[in-house]
Amino acid sequence: MKKTIYLAVILILVLSLIGCQKNSHPGITVNDISFERVALEDLDSKTRDIINEAKEKSGYKLIESEEKGYYYLAVFAGEKPTAGYSIRITKVLDSEGVTKVMVEETVPGKDMMVAQVLTYPMDIVKLTGITDNVKLEFDTKEGTVDEANKDSQTSELIETQIVEAEYVGQIDNNSIEVKIEDGAVALRLTETAKEQLAELKPKTGDIVRFEVFRNEHGQETVLTLEKTK
Repeated sequence: MKKTIYLAVILILVLSLIGCQKNSHPGITVNDISFERVALEDLDSKTRDIINEAKEKSGYKLIESEEKGYYYLAVFAGEKPTAGYSIRITKVLDSEGVTKVMVEETVPGKDMMVAQVLTYPMDIVKLTGITDNVKLEFDTKEGTVDEANKDSQTSELIETQIVEAEYVGQIDNNSIEVKIEDGAVALRLTETAKEQLAELKPKTGDIVRFEVFRNEHGQETVLTLEKTK
């Protein structure tokens, strides 16, 4: 009986040693990287221009911030034929020199009523402690009406629409008035749009083309604009 107990103790010690040896050689280390979601209109004009040039194609852009040590990471779903699409960064991981970015992409459901306008879904985050070796991992799901409405109410997930309208005039430093089929509409201006307005100097009756989105306060906001006639 004592011999049996002795052998059992020896076996337990051996198994414990084996376990310790396995743990002494850990596998790949993966660390979470925290990030802060930002809106396009809050970025400097240079960064906005880089993002706007890249938004028509699916992929990403990693841009060094003016703030030392920080980067902006923008992911794009590319040009879409309708509303109802969205893209969102859900997790960022450092895997021994590889920055893994988990991305959730939503597409409109088959029976979903969506606006027939060009959109450019994107998501932008600010973060630090990453490498330029970025790998995107996509998780695609079908959206619902509620999700699409929710996304259109935020400026974090920007769905822009290209619109042409008759320019009426400038209301104040932050907004303009344009005339569309439903009548006169007031639009907010981003910093980029303000700069473009100052350069273009449109007159009442001019036809202008602009990108518009709904910001976090539910206001229709001009992202960029140009004069067509």
